[in-house]
Amino acid sequence: MLERFIRSPFQAAFVLFLVMSNVYLAYKQVVWVLIFSLIAFVYVALYVMLIVIYNRQQPKRRISFLSFVPYELHELDEGQQWVVNKALP
Repeated sequence: MLERFIRSPFQAAFVLFLVMSNVYLAYKQVVWVLIFSLIAFVYVALYVMLIVIYNRQQPKRRISFLSFVPYELHELDEGQQWVVNKALP
């Protein structure tokens, strides 16, 4: 369950929403920028903590700290897939 939550595409979407909100509100109201910055900081801190906990529980299936791209969106082209399949016994 923890892996599905960490690798969810909603993680990246939420971080993107927070960043875009900060950029938009930077010209409007300083108070909202501080609030969104605090929310983003807490969210990223919790995200990193969850990754550390998961990596300690599952050392064979480690997750990188910079894995904002969900696992489902990683693609291999056909040539690379062919080479990988030929290399496997």
